[in-house]
Amino acid sequence: MRSRQPSFPVLLLGSGRSGTTLMQRMLNSYDDVIIWGEHDAFLSKVAESYFQVADSESMEEFSFLQSKGKSVPVEAYKEPGQWQAWNNWFRKADIDQFYREFVQSIFLADWSENVRLWGFKEIRYGDGDRVVDFFRAIFPDVKIIVMFRDPVNVIDSQLTAFSNIGGRLKKLRKLLMLPTIYRMARRWCRMNEYFLNLSNEFPGTITITAYEDFIASEQVAEGVFSFVGLAFGEKQREVLNMKAGRGSAYGDGHSSGNLDRWREMGFIPALLVKLATNRVYREMQDRFTKESSR
Repeated sequence: MRSRQPSFPVLLLGSGRSGTTLMQRMLNSYDDVIIWGEHDAFLSKVAESYFQVADSESMEEFSFLQSKGKSVPVEAYKEPGQWQAWNNWFRKADIDQFYREFVQSIFLADWSENVRLWGFKEIRYGDGDRVVDFFRAIFPDVKIIVMFRDPVNVIDSQLTAFSNIGGRLKKLRKLLMLPTIYRMARRWCRMNEYFLNLSNEFPGTITITAYEDFIASEQVAEGVFSFVGLAFGEKQREVLNMKAGRGSAYGDGHSSGNLDRWREMGFIPALLVKLATNRVYREMQDRFTKESSR
């Protein structure tokens, strides 16, 4: 395969409109880092297949026990006098390598031999899938950066970017969408509760960063990049201050550190989001504060 294996993968996770793209662009400003974009969460099925074979009681009872390994001639597996129903040459110890090579073949190309850190950003993981567990199993050194942002700002931005909510009647339309907005708020909670549990269980694997603080304080940015072994410098500072490349919703006057969308969203929808997410949001902030004080 490659002459030099990268140090470890970096996963950049968080709900949509939480600053993950900005973080991606800043990480990609390093010469030996490549963080790819979203891929419609297809790794959810890959992770599911990994655990299906790795944890299969039937494979454990039949296939793994009768496997003779790849060094045995294929004729030994085709012997008509033996029971072949669960014949597979590979053993349980081989599975991690299969999936490791598969993932690397997707996110590392032949021209990326000099890449030290690699990975992707995805806004769809963390809501019932096992992708993080999968990466921790096949890449024990994986590092995970989670971005979170005030949920009122997140959901209003999602409505603007993904639901085409605009025009003079946008506040009325948002009132009519209260059930949808509530479901969006509950999904925000599920994802971030998952990230909180991960950070409590594996503090050396995952770091949680508040978007508002990240764009306001270089000290916060320095801490995030230090977590993955990188030094914050002038190149990253330039990307942080760039207006280009941030996506459509960043041109609407809400890209400052304040990010207060109460008036834009309307009082009732914003209050609904606030009430639905308040506990989890406080816990995310507490976790971020705790990490930042170290």
